[in-house]
Amino acid sequence: MQILQTRKTKKLLLKTGERGQKTVFDADGEAHPEFEFESEAKYQDAGKSKALASEYLASQKELLQEKDVLDKETERGRLRARRLKRKLRDRALAQGDSDNEDDGDEDDGVNNKVYIYI
Repeated sequence: MQILQTRKTKKLLLKTGERGQKTVFDADGEAHPEFEFESEAKYQDAGKSKALASEYLASQKELLQEKDVLDKETERGRLRARRLKRKLRDRALAQGDSDNEDDGDEDDGVNNKVYIYI
């Protein structure tokens, strides 16, 4: 019987009661809602929200442009290194082919790896 009554009260609270309200107590012991909203007029008067927003956007735009320059430089460096590595590999293959023309990819079953233990 008790379970049915608690279900009914929970349903009624969900329909009529306030939900999602957290209360925070200050140093004097007075209760306040956790999130207090200011009126829009007070916010606009105090900080001139449009001016603040435009300043913020301008600063973020400058930061992004600086980061873009750095990103482009690092990407160019990475691509240069990649191209250089490819050229060196191609040159080594070309020199290896001209030096040892009869060298094939024959595997004689020998492990040619050298292991160094420190």
